[in-house]
Amino acid sequence: MKVKYNVTIFFSIFFLLIIIGILYRIYILGKINSYYHAGFQVYFRNIKQDITGLDFMTQPLCEQKSNIIDKFPAHLYSQYSGIVHIHKPGIVWKELFQRMKIQIPSNNITLIGYINGEKSPNMIEEPIRPYDSIVIFLDHTDTAKQEELVKKRISKKQILDIEKLNQKCFIK
Repeated sequence: MKVKYNVTIFFSIFFLLIIIGILYRIYILGKINSYYHAGFQVYFRNIKQDITGLDFMTQPLCEQKSNIIDKFPAHLYSQYSGIVHIHKPGIVWKELFQRMKIQIPSNNITLIGYINGEKSPNMIEEPIRPYDSIVIFLDHTDTAKQEELVKKRISKKQILDIEKLNQKCFIK
């Protein structure tokens, strides 16, 4: 009887440890390694803006520190103009602009935004979703030109291609 009791305790502890390990893997490690990408283009008076400069970067490429998620939940990479790297779901576009120190919208500049080819009147308050492609027009009034440029937005395929090129950075 005592042996049967010890075997039951052993298997109970064994299964409890397995469950704790699975939960740890899903909850803790899943949070640290979860990230996704989106496309991002800005036009000012019909001219595409270069957002690859260090002025707009908030994290070096491939940096993997424990505090990086809290410090930089959404950021750009210097090599790839228009690719946003997001570490925390729920980050809105406005937060990315604030981290990049971009004041949008300002009182004297109009902002028109498109998400995935659809005009979005309040796009800066929209969450950044995986593989979204945003196009922002500042001080832009030519709607025919706008529609033409929106068609040239960063595609999901382009984002996936960049992910493949940098897989060594994205996977721990």
